[in-house]
Amino acid sequence: MNIFSQRSVYLFILTIAFNSASGQESTTNQTNPPSVKWYEIKTGNFNILYPKGFDQQAQRVANTLEHIRIPEATTMGGAPKRISILLQNQSSVSNGFVTLAPRRSEFFTMPAQDYNFTGNNDWLNLLASHEYRHIVQFQQSITGFNKVWYFIFGQLSTAGWAFLAVPQWFWEGDAVVTETAFTHSGRGRMPNFDLVFRTNLLEGRKFNYDKQYLRSYKNNIPNHYVLGYEMVSHLRNKTGDAEIWNKIAKRTWNLSFMPHRFSHSIEKKAGLHVVDLYKEMAAELKQQWTAQIDSLEFTPFEKVNPRSTKAYTDYQYPQPLEDGTIVAIKSGIGDIERLVILDNGHEKSRFVQGPINDAGFLSTATTRVVWNEYRYDPRWLVKSYSMIVGYDFASGTKKIISKNTRYSSATLSPDGKKVATIESSTDYKVKLVILDYNTGTILKTINSPNNQLITMPRWSPDGKSIVALQLTPLGKAVVQYDYLSGESVTLIPSTLENIGHPVLGDKYLFYNSPFSGIDNIYALHLETGKKFQVTSSKYGSYNPAISADGKTLFYNEQGRNGLDVVKTELDPFYWKSIDKAQIPVEGLYQHLVDQEGRPNLLDSIPQKKYPVSKYNRLEGMLNVHSWGPYTNSSLSYLDLGISSKDLLGTTVLDLGYRYDATERTGYWRANASYQG
Repeated sequence: MNIFSQRSVYLFILTIAFNSASGQESTTNQTNPPSVKWYEIKTGNFNILYPKGFDQQAQRVANTLEHIRIPEATTMGGAPKRISILLQNQSSVSNGFVTLAPRRSEFFTMPAQDYNFTGNNDWLNLLASHEYRHIVQFQQSITGFNKVWYFIFGQLSTAGWAFLAVPQWFWEGDAVVTETAFTHSGRGRMPNFDLVFRTNLLEGRKFNYDKQYLRSYKNNIPNHYVLGYEMVSHLRNKTGDAEIWNKIAKRTWNLSFMPHRFSHSIEKKAGLHVVDLYKEMAAELKQQWTAQIDSLEFTPFEKVNPRSTKAYTDYQYPQPLEDGTIVAIKSGIGDIERLVILDNGHEKSRFVQGPINDAGFLSTATTRVVWNEYRYDPRWLVKSYSMIVGYDFASGTKKIISKNTRYSSATLSPDGKKVATIESSTDYKVKLVILDYNTGTILKTINSPNNQLITMPRWSPDGKSIVALQLTPLGKAVVQYDYLSGESVTLIPSTLENIGHPVLGDKYLFYNSPFSGIDNIYALHLETGKKFQVTSSKYGSYNPAISADGKTLFYNEQGRNGLDVVKTELDPFYWKSIDKAQIPVEGLYQHLVDQEGRPNLLDSIPQKKYPVSKYNRLEGMLNVHSWGPYTNSSLSYLDLGISSKDLLGTTVLDLGYRYDATERTGYWRANASYQG
């Protein structure tokens, strides 16, 4: 078979494969309740669709997107054409995506609570920065062969070719690079982001490129976000060319049907294939990370949890119960997430939780533990809740403390009778709420000043106050709220340091920080204001918890096979004054910031007032996105037609001619589905 015929067969097979997606589209769309009324802001380059009551944040998103439109697109070939952005405020899931068929982006607006995900970024700003880069990528993928394909078949098959030609790690890695370069706290700046990758390299696990990309059921390998960030960052640093990946991707998309085009494009533009690029990147990072820890003196500790297998397993968020045993969440390659009791080197599995809304911590008191779980509306699939669940180890009973709520970061008072949590309303308002554990009754509500995001609350040992993280325009602060008065005092002023997991002791505030370049536990002396580095870890220390007698510090220590629960004596004599801590001269991300040249881009978002109008559902009901021939996965029929779906996912239309290969008959067809 000659080269031309080989490529023809390859092209035919992929044509069938990617256009079969139209024939497999789900009959049920993820839609909002019909009570949600939609409004629209039209800027010069974006259509912002949002539910009633979200006006203020919609205006901010509109201004943000227009502000970042040119700067964040420059190194990926330029700004895209107009696109619609849907602000989804009915969901309790913190996420966002960009997609085709139809072309749009959706922001799920409930802020995430985990400080190692958001850092010091406002949630909507982080979504705008990351997801907008995906919009740019999609636009640039419509070039050369892909552009011809787009005119023939529309959006659905074009997306298939774009993803076939360029690996998934590039799409997400390039977007993480963008958020890292343009915000003060993108994931590329956080040591926790590459924790597992760093551990694997320094432990001598030399996984090849294919295993690193496709991952494994034997070893814990970080997802494609991490691999992509490191690959994209490394080549930009190696070449000094901020647009190198645009050149590689564009060359690939121009002839996306050609096998191995992406690797050949890397070789053409950078002088080495993708496998060699990976090897070079991994070797350089290992050298840099080894140098980082060579001069460190590590904190001695005693491991609490047993390890009977080499399978990667995490024991996260250690919390002491009143009998001295430790509760942790166990999860790993061989374990579904569950609550376990650790006692003198032994482990007991106690309770399997539901779908956890992970806030980055766990909370116990007396014999109880609380956490947050998702619940989903059975009909309106966009709508979801985040409720509070409790479990009592003494009685073995589970308790639903709140239903149909939007709560996150649940924490128990020392007597186990009250629960403090964060409420994020559908209009982006934030409150600190205290509930009764037994009845779920709201006992007190504390409003956030200037509606600043509050995260990771924790009660004081005497139960009279609550300490929490508070996000301000200047960064993240640690604030203490008086339970009775609701008044607050600032313990740590706003800083761009990625502080997390604050815990109050009698004399000290303990917290996590990447201050030294590696995540460690630090302490603030409440009386003098002096700060100390409590742990010195090889890979990372997290999630401090204090024993009832105040003499022992429990925490997570990253090890070769996962996060261990460890303990050490709580003695300030062994702590290091923070002014003597080893501080990295420059982050490994700095070249990205310098190449983009706009490090403070999101600090100066305009406040233009855009006109608002009701969204006309009838006007947008016909929204053709794909056309041409397609088949189903079994190749039993072939369609020639057009497909339409409105932006809200409520109206789906299909029109065309179908040939049934089994029956050897053909017929015209028209399908319409309204799910609003």
